Amino acid sequence: MRQNILSFLEKERGFPVSAMVLEKSLRLYHLGKRADTLIYNSFREPLLLLECKAPDVRISDDVFRQISAYNIQLKAKFLIVTNGLESYCCRIDFETEKITFLEDIPYYKDISLLA
Repeated sequence: MRQNILSFLEKERGFPVSAMVLEKSLRLYHLGKRADTLIYNSFREPLLLLECKAPDVRISDDVFRQISAYNIQLKAKFLIVTNGLESYCCRIDFETEKITFLEDIPYYKDISLLA
């Protein structure tokens, strides 16, 4: 399932495979955790954090809490949550603390220069 979204990001949205890190290790509240996929921008800063669930897992507030907790440390500007049937993408503005849900997944070229 994760392979499908990664293939879509690469082939349809222009995200370079070289910018993707699978199962990014991080520490959260003194616990070792792994984010599914972290994608960096052209400055090698976290740009997009991807959380993949199985098709039978409903995309719920709990899933958003999980990816948001990971993003406390990573500070990616975009989050995607998917179960293969449903996908949600949002942009995080850390200065205003505003979250904006997007209608579609953006193209890498349109967001990669965001610092």
